[in-house]
Amino acid sequence: MIGNALDDNDKRKRHHRLAIENVAQDLHLSKESVMTLYEIVLTRYMRTARIKDFITPLVIKRVKELLKDDTPPSRIEGRRNRTSEL
Repeated sequence: MIGNALDDNDKRKRHHRLAIENVAQDLHLSKESVMTLYEIVLTRYMRTARIKDFITPLVIKRVKELLKDDTPPSRIEGRRNRTSEL
C-alpha cells in the first residue's frame, strides 16, 4: 500500500510505516484506519511538493488534524475524492 506513493526505497517505506504506527498509537486508532488517510495525504503532498525531505512531518500533522476533527470516519473516507481539502 505505502509503496504506491513511494519509490522502492525500503528505508523510506519503514519510515512511513513507523509514522503510521505512531499516529495510530497517539490517537488510539487502528493502523489500518490511519494508513488509508495517510496514503491519501502522502500521495497528494508527494505530487505537489518541491522539497520532499519534510513530507513526513507535514503528512503526520495533516492526518492528525483530520482525524482529531469531529468528522465521522465514514466522511473521512469520502474525502478521498475531495483532495483539495487535504
